[in-house]
Order: sequence, then structure tokens, then C-alpha cells
Amino acid sequence: MNKNRYLNVCQRAEEGARMMVSHPDSHEDGRIVSCIPLTDTLVVRTTDGYSRSWDFHACDDLNSTN
Repeated sequence: MNKNRYLNVCQRAEEGARMMVSHPDSHEDGRIVSCIPLTDTLVVRTTDGYSRSWDFHACDDLNSTN
């Protein structure tokens, strides 16, 4: 995911939208819980209920590109 898209999905997640990302290396998907811009990190709740912290560079956006 690029930096502009990261900022956009974080803003939308903070506004209450259900934003989803995928982490190809771990083969997991998750809903964004929060973002940590200083470290380029997404905090997500995976579809199986685990909490993960992922670098946004390693994630794919699963949302429409509205």
C-alpha cells in the first residue's frame, strides 16, 4: 500500500468506517483498529480474532478505491 492510501484508510477507520487490509506474508486479513503514523504501523484485528501490528508497506488494501 502506498503512503497516501495508508493515510486515507487510517482517516476513514478513525471516522468509524470498517477498513480491511491483507498481510500477504502471513496470509491474514484484518480490520484496522488504529494507526501509528510515527512507525508506519497498522494495528488490526484479524478475521480469526487476533491482534496484530503490521507495517503498512507490507499490506494490501481490501477496500474499494472510492
